[in-house]
Amino acid sequence: MPILLLSMKAYNAWRKSLHFYWKLSVATVILCGCSTTLSVQSEPSGAEVFLSQSPNTKKGNPIGKTPLEVDFDTLPLDRGGYLIFELSGYLTESILISEPALGTTSADMFLRLTKGKREGEKASELLGLLASAQEQAKMGTLDLAHSTIDRALEIDGYFVRGVSFKAALFYLDKKYDESEKLYKRALTIDPNFAEATRMLAKIEIAKKGGI
Repeated sequence: MPILLLSMKAYNAWRKSLHFYWKLSVATVILCGCSTTLSVQSEPSGAEVFLSQSPNTKKGNPIGKTPLEVDFDTLPLDRGGYLIFELSGYLTESILISEPALGTTSADMFLRLTKGKREGEKASELLGLLASAQEQAKMGTLDLAHSTIDRALEIDGYFVRGVSFKAALFYLDKKYDESEKLYKRALTIDPNFAEATRMLAKIEIAKKGGI
């Protein structure tokens, strides 16, 4: 009889262990079958999103525009990566991403973009304003040229060619003191700016009545 009881206990223990492993197997299948949906948003929306292995990469694999949802498992990640956000009129920014915890079915990412221009965009705008101001000066509309180059200097007060050009406009108006101040400022921005050095010498002569 004791042998029979021992056998029954062993049998019940076996049944319990079998039930446990069955539940564990089902749970494992469910967890493995679940993918994580990554919700990506930005303020403002409409930013182009790229996947990159480096936060300093300007371009990567495009995955869409915000707001967007993407299956995390489809992202070609190797030990994590970065989402790069690009939107005209805003600075390019990035967010580090890593693999979600086991069993996670959704994850949210939100980035508030900072206003500003990418270096390429800003340089193009500054050179465009400088070219317009030069054309206006050639046509004799110096006041308009001043206004245009002032717009460039509002964008970047260290735009040395813009500072120098405004100094040249004052020189054309024979406003030598204002011109001299700006050429000296140009040299503080770029000590090797030869145009400013040359014009300061001309201003000194002009002030003495030599020109």
